Amino acid sequence: MDIETVLLGRISTTDRILQRLNTRSRQLSRWRLLLFASVSILAILGGYVEGQRMGWTIFILGMLPFTGLVILHRSIDDALHRWTTWRMILIEDMARLRLDWEAIPLSDVPEPDPTHPYALDLNVSGKYSLCHLIDVSISAGGSQRLGHWLLEPDLSIDQILDRQQMIRELSAQPYLTRKLRWIAALASNSKKNRWDTEVISRWLQSAPIIKLDRLMLILFTLSAINGVAFLLWLIGFIPGWWILSFITYIIVYGLNGGALLHTSMESSQLYESLGRFREMFAFIIKKIKPKTPKLYSLTDVYRSEERNPLHSLKRLRRIAFYSGLTRNDVFFILLNAVIPWNLFFTWLLEKEKSKLKQYLPVWLDRWYTLEAASSLAGVAILNPDTSWPVPSSTLIWDANQIAHPLIPAQSRVYNDHRFEDIGKLGLLTGSNMAGKSTFLRTVGLNTVLANAGAPVVAASMSWQPARVFTSMKITDSVTEGYSYFFAEVKRLKALFDATQQMDREPVLYLIDEIFKGTNTKERLIGSRAYISSLSEGYGFGLVATHDLELIKLSQETDRISNLHFEENFVAGQMQFSYKLMKGPCTSTNALHIMRQAGLKLD
Repeated sequence: MDIETVLLGRISTTDRILQRLNTRSRQLSRWRLLLFASVSILAILGGYVEGQRMGWTIFILGMLPFTGLVILHRSIDDALHRWTTWRMILIEDMARLRLDWEAIPLSDVPEPDPTHPYALDLNVSGKYSLCHLIDVSISAGGSQRLGHWLLEPDLSIDQILDRQQMIRELSAQPYLTRKLRWIAALASNSKKNRWDTEVISRWLQSAPIIKLDRLMLILFTLSAINGVAFLLWLIGFIPGWWILSFITYIIVYGLNGGALLHTSMESSQLYESLGRFREMFAFIIKKIKPKTPKLYSLTDVYRSEERNPLHSLKRLRRIAFYSGLTRNDVFFILLNAVIPWNLFFTWLLEKEKSKLKQYLPVWLDRWYTLEAASSLAGVAILNPDTSWPVPSSTLIWDANQIAHPLIPAQSRVYNDHRFEDIGKLGLLTGSNMAGKSTFLRTVGLNTVLANAGAPVVAASMSWQPARVFTSMKITDSVTEGYSYFFAEVKRLKALFDATQQMDREPVLYLIDEIFKGTNTKERLIGSRAYISSLSEGYGFGLVATHDLELIKLSQETDRISNLHFEENFVAGQMQFSYKLMKGPCTSTNALHIMRQAGLKLD
């Protein structure tokens, strides 16, 4: 059964569950309204006929079943939220499978810096990019770690193999990766389903607005006086003096604790988020076993007896439950009228904060790594035509049946290519739209994935970890006063300088058209000299060009070889195979394209 069929089946099952839960939620809403209205009317009638004491007695007793309905309704709404979030994850995976870009959430990996060696040219980050497609991180920290792996990789073979093994272990468990995303999305408490864990970190470092101990003592004393006076009044022992103490309580709470009402509600959300965090840790501990050694080692911090997050967060979850009751407006008024409910939970929060400060950053750091690895594992989960590249300290670069990761699977064209040694340069020629630029990005993107420890879209690939450097999307800079040509020269100079660094990894360079910003004569002179010098540096790569004069360079040195893409004309229409071929291309199609567009050339 293919991946799309499986996803469609799960979406259909989830829709049926959501339909049942929505029906029950609507029914409970009606029952809650009816019960509250009935209790209120009976309390008013009882108070009118038998006096205020009877009215209050009826109201208090009537609130007991109302409370039960509220709790039940909340559990149904929680289930709705959980299943809606699960459906969202399935829909997102379907969108990734179909490359439905508008339905895929944007990544939190920053837009590419134009000076980065390859991010902009290879569409690694930004909209419609590799990160946009594969980033399933719920936390901003997870996205940032993914971006670091893809854009600033550690190219040591040991590091790549360690990370690759961890990603392989995750890719073998698709349900595990989706469930991790599900639990994290539930914890995000965000309409964008992004979990900004920095909010939690800032909260941990923040100081309380005021000293709470003295205020708590005063308010609970007044609350106790209110309660005793109210009960004595209710049974007829004293007049309604409780009104005076109650007004005093409200004034003191309003003046000293009012600023904390918003804070405590915010704290309630943080606690709930951390409660979900506990659920996430519990799932990790339960599902990640020693048979997946890299994952088990990564998550061992969650099993520590001394710093076990389950014990720490169990208390928080309990607090979150009771604190969350005040999300209901009726309960907010009633509970805070009886005791300083929100203030009390703010006080509990402060007590727990100091314990979490030292442990939470470590827990989050491991979680970021797990999220980034899950994103890269998704490449294998949703692409059956991927394989795990083999890093080598000797073989330069060799790929069989390699294809572009950002092209839909049904439209991919697969090619073989090999760089045999340092200094090898492939001069890539071909007509317009024949596939030159796409092949450059195919080589570049798959190498970026391999450097990060991820699977590649190829039947097999072996490579020596290399610094990727491209020159493809050159733009001028109005703000810095750069012309297009000068910007291109600066880029090519930076690329050339990188190939002169013999103490680092070799450079895989990919150049699409060279010196486009100048006239034909000077472009040819400059291109010949630059390509010849580049082939002598500590690197290897491809240069795509329309200048057929450059193919003669292969006659001057065995470091340069000619490759090409070609087209065929069938019934006057161009057809492209997008298959890489050896040797130079001798045909062009520019005039044909101009004529097809309606330009008069004769």
